Amino acid sequence: TKKDQLPEAETRDGETGKLEKYFSEAPGEGG
Repeated sequence: TKKDQLPEAETRDGETGKLEKYFSEAPGEGG
């Protein structure tokens, strides 16, 4: 299970810009 989550996060935006991208996508849309 741990090896399955690593590749998923890396494919999205590495593990550094992942949070920033998700939070920057809709800063004042819902929460």
